Amino acid sequence: MKPRAIVPSVVGCLLLLGALVAPAGAGPGRSTGPEHAKLEMYETVVSASTAADIIGSGDYDVVEAKTLPDEQVELTLVLYPWERKGLEKQGVSFTLWRSGSGRTATALASQQQASGYKVWRDYDGSDGLEAYMEDLEDAYPALLELYDVGPPTHQGRQVHALRLTDEGEGGDKPAVLYTSLQHAREWISGEVNRRLLEWYLKKYTEGVPQVVNLLGSTELWFVLVANPDGYQYTFEGDRLWRKNLRDNDSSGDVTAFDGVDPNRNFDSHWGHDDEGSASIFSDQTYRGPEAESEAETQAMLDVYGMADPIFHINYHSFGELLLYSFGWQVQTPSADDPVFTVLSGTDKKPAVQGFNPGVGADLYITNGETTDWAHATQGTLAWTPELSEGPNGDGFIFPDSNGAIENEFKKLLPFSLDVALSAEDPDDPVSHQGFETEPFYLDVAELDPQKAYNPLSDFSFAYSYGDPQPVQILAKRDLDGDRTPNESLDDDVQLWYSVNGDPPVGPLPTSEWNGGDWFGDVGDEYYRIVEGEVGGFDEDEVGDFDDGDSVEVWFEGGGHTSESFTFEAVSDTGNPVLILAAEDYTGAANWPVYESSSAPNHLSYYTDVLDE
Repeated sequence: MKPRAIVPSVVGCLLLLGALVAPAGAGPGRSTGPEHAKLEMYETVVSASTAADIIGSGDYDVVEAKTLPDEQVELTLVLYPWERKGLEKQGVSFTLWRSGSGRTATALASQQQASGYKVWRDYDGSDGLEAYMEDLEDAYPALLELYDVGPPTHQGRQVHALRLTDEGEGGDKPAVLYTSLQHAREWISGEVNRRLLEWYLKKYTEGVPQVVNLLGSTELWFVLVANPDGYQYTFEGDRLWRKNLRDNDSSGDVTAFDGVDPNRNFDSHWGHDDEGSASIFSDQTYRGPEAESEAETQAMLDVYGMADPIFHINYHSFGELLLYSFGWQVQTPSADDPVFTVLSGTDKKPAVQGFNPGVGADLYITNGETTDWAHATQGTLAWTPELSEGPNGDGFIFPDSNGAIENEFKKLLPFSLDVALSAEDPDDPVSHQGFETEPFYLDVAELDPQKAYNPLSDFSFAYSYGDPQPVQILAKRDLDGDRTPNESLDDDVQLWYSVNGDPPVGPLPTSEWNGGDWFGDVGDEYYRIVEGEVGGFDEDEVGDFDDGDSVEVWFEGGGHTSESFTFEAVSDTGNPVLILAAEDYTGAANWPVYESSSAPNHLSYYTDVLDE
């Protein structure tokens, strides 16, 4: 992924927050009138360190961050009046964000509303999206079934899911899930999703073989409006509202203190830190009182319980991005990265024209987020496409234009279709660009050069001090190709190596890496990291090596042989090593709080050596 936000080196300083630590969520005073306050979009250009402080505090709705020359960063934020004033008091100056036509976000929204909507429709109205879904089910009884999912929302609305498949074709079918409008203000996401549903219906009715075969073998599930309360409020209250309508302050009215971000409420690293989600009511990424506390989250869990999707596309806006797991910490791709990369494409050849594909946390940190939860806990590979601003750069206020919306839908269609066509054989996905997965990867940069030298993408190294030396590789679980959807198979992987060109040593056993004590989730539904051990020093046995020896390593399994890599052996001196590391589980990094008896102590061995 090309850096569209703060580069990783800048993000790395987020733990060292500077002066900008006064939380925006400290809230408005009485004079600001939180019950009447409206959100607005602003822009500012600040130093990289100030941008890191603002983003790292987790207290502000940062929509976009672009690096500029001379260590400057342009931030686009959605703020309440008191949030803007608070930052201004700390030396940050703002200008109103304006579209390509020169209008502010609220002016664009007012103009659309005053003109009368041509395409956009609300949730509750007689021609709203709820009525639309009911009418569509009636029109296609042999293909569509409408489900009520989850409990009623805070305002009593019902989330609906539509199941699309050829009911005449029985059997256990793999499923793909398409969701949208999890964030209320992102209207274009719902319209792209709705048009995709209608496209499948139209092409099936026309007898297009590809779609007829697809609906005979696969279930397609659609949640058009994942956040109906918030979505309706964007028509009646605040067009830039993002969250649901939980009454956090128990006022009985919708105020700036209300709402939970449904895309920060899932039980996957929920509340891991305050950068990836917020603990403050008025923050736009407020994560809720506990994981899965919200009706909207429960609705998604219900859909997963019924569909058990292989893949999930969760449409959002804006930014022209194609994000996938993981988002909870930087430089953390999943073991399934090859599947994601084949379907998403690369910077030079993205699956969606003009979009920037990559691991979510390379752009910004999230926790309690839908796609991370789906992958880590449900085994579902999921994406967050951040759609565009439209032809005029209109931000969240995408043009109320059938032509502009149709162009956005068509731009996403090849990727959206690829994902559906891949459900029957997910580790050999369909790519309209011709990308294919491989049995083994020593370096995922073979697929995506942007991932070169990533610690969980590149398993080769040049020098070894190991005695013995651990080695790893990324391997398909189904190396012999006989896996079926929802079936878990682990084909044996064997390790081989050769010292100075001598006859190979092997086969040696490997085992699956479990992610380590802290890393945990590795997202390994279709690929896994396997490891073994190579030789050692000062043991007069076949396969041992001496200082300066050249050792070539490769892996085999399922009739396939990996590429090899070679390292130079460097003997271990046996001298003690001093390691300095912080193990503060209550500090600024916001790690979980441990009792002293239960806190991990990874430095105890070295401490004992030095104490002697």
